[in-house]
Amino acid sequence: MLISSVITLILGILIIPYALEFMRVPPSAYSYVREYLIILYIGIPFSFLFAASLSVIKAFGRTKLAMKLSILAIVINMILDPVMIFGLFSLPRLGVRGCCSINCYSGCNRLYNLPLYCLLWGDGDIGKSSGP
Repeated sequence: MLISSVITLILGILIIPYALEFMRVPPSAYSYVREYLIILYIGIPFSFLFAASLSVIKAFGRTKLAMKLSILAIVINMILDPVMIFGLFSLPRLGVRGCCSINCYSGCNRLYNLPLYCLLWGDGDIGKSSGP
């Protein structure tokens, strides 16, 4: 899984200029789109690992836990996106770079939310069945 995500990362970054040319991205948006895609591809390994961890959690029958982790990541993303894009709370205004950085951070965040959730609110046993 990790190897395929790194291959996707490398190929994706190499293909960006050709893909943008094929899509006829206007010159005024080219640098923003390129920058966004590079940062997005850097976050690919974290997204792959999160998807794999969710699959394991669901295989153990903990579908509610998987849903809660996904919702938590979305809420964090929704809160931090405007903060980083517009530079709120004395943080620098990052625009497109801030939006994509938060998406990558959210991917990393999803990975460490699982043990944090189990320690703080869960029973600490991912494999425990949630049914009767």
